[in-house]
Amino acid sequence: MKLSQVVIQTESVEYAGQDIDLRGLGSRDLEILASRFGPKLAKIYNEKFAGTDASSDLSRIVKVMVAECPECIPTIICLANDSYDEDPEEVKKSERVAGSLPTVVQAECLGKIIELSVVSIESLKKIVAMAFEAMASVQTVMTEAVPDDEPSPTVGGPSKARSAKK
Repeated sequence: MKLSQVVIQTESVEYAGQDIDLRGLGSRDLEILASRFGPKLAKIYNEKFAGTDASSDLSRIVKVMVAECPECIPTIICLANDSYDEDPEEVKKSERVAGSLPTVVQAECLGKIIELSVVSIESLKKIVAMAFEAMASVQTVMTEAVPDDEPSPTVGGPSKARSAKK
């Protein structure tokens, strides 16, 4: 079968009598998330998941994302809804709508997206680890690129890595 004939699996979350169609995230979507929220997501991973087997617990991932990075969730929903490929004004509008959904609906969407993004718990562990490692790399590069007298992009002060070298 040619890729152009493959039907991407989707699921819907109902909200106010309407269906929000969602698909799993692909590598392009993860790249967008890393570019927009990489340092924050890397910090969350390092503080909440690194060295644990928590990546296999879907409900914990959803709870942590809702509590620690609610600003990421509208973007994730828009990516999974294919609303991110529209013109920039429509993307902003879609993100505002996704961000205005009740928290429980956002959490349900996020759970469905994670389920659709993985084939098994083992693949979830690998994807979470790869995504967060990539985001940590982006954070490292950003921190190293900040001059000594510039605020750090993640801390708000001088880069600790450079300050330690002095």
